[in-house]
Amino acid sequence: MKSTSDLWSYNTTRACENFTKSHINLTVYDSQWEQFAAQRLQKNKNVISFVKNDHLNFFIPYQFNGYSRKYYLDYLIKLSSGEMLLLEIKGQKTEESEEKAKAALDWVKAVNSQKSFGI
Repeated sequence: MKSTSDLWSYNTTRACENFTKSHINLTVYDSQWEQFAAQRLQKNKNVISFVKNDHLNFFIPYQFNGYSRKYYLDYLIKLSSGEMLLLEIKGQKTEESEEKAKAALDWVKAVNSQKSFGI
């Protein structure tokens, strides 16, 4: 099993912010919406920890227009209930984003039914 503690150092020119609920030293943003979400996650009493899915190589495979693709969600979140939450920030629905959402739901159902990786 991999851990964010296995993450190597890298440089970025993107906007970053430090959060105590994320043990990776800086959280990078791809948009102001993602920045807002991270700030809300930091303040939310039901959130134990979170991490931006950047350089973690966590993805959900999906198909679109006959091609295999990789869906990299924006945030991985651990709640005080013990549940894990996957968060994607989107500005608008597209045909491809709908396929990503379907793949994520299928993935979550499979993980939940496996029961060895949490809920």
